[in-house]
Amino acid sequence: MRVVTQAMPGARSASVAIFVPVGSRHEDDAHAGLSHFLEHLVFKGTREHPEAGALSQVVESVGGSVNASTDRELTVFSSKVPAERTDVALHAVSELALHPLLRHADLTSEKPVIADEIRMYVDSPSDHVFTLFDELLYGRHPLGREIAGTIGSVRRATHAGVVGHWRAAYRPSGMVLAVAGAIDHDEVVRSASDWHAAGPPEEGPARRPPVAAPAPQAAPRGALR
Repeated sequence: MRVVTQAMPGARSASVAIFVPVGSRHEDDAHAGLSHFLEHLVFKGTREHPEAGALSQVVESVGGSVNASTDRELTVFSSKVPAERTDVALHAVSELALHPLLRHADLTSEKPVIADEIRMYVDSPSDHVFTLFDELLYGRHPLGREIAGTIGSVRRATHAGVVGHWRAAYRPSGMVLAVAGAIDHDEVVRSASDWHAAGPPEEGPARRPPVAAPAPQAAPRGALR
């Protein structure tokens, strides 16, 4: 795991983030939206905090926050806490990225939640216009899809597919840990080293579906809906 820190001795807080190098552009049509699905599922329970919401409560109990986001290139797990509780933020992001439970029942219950999220984007002109722009720009390439996939791809998602996606992409050796605030670089490095030693085994190189480059645009494109 690569570690990047910025010590800010005068700060009263610390911000921690783990960047996982996987997003919607790394998904083929059959697995559209799995990266975003994973972002949802990890909050349903982790190794040390198996109940949904329990990990967030731990962070909030020290005056902090924890969040996550999925983009086309990356998935990010982040936490901000008072500087003296940096250990809590480090623990939180490591649990989410490295030790999610990914239970079958949670996948089933989360499908309608994500489907509603997709509908919300479609119903919002200010959000949907960007999806339309990407479709016109990239065509059928994964970059032209909504990051969350489609309602159909979410419904078709399987437990084996989600777990396989996590095992293939969520490898400590490919992640970046970034920490800024009133922190100690050596302590952060020690934490990352411990995670790597205790994390899930890495089975060969990271696997990603082959994705061709977007086709060159030969003529103007337009959409009317």
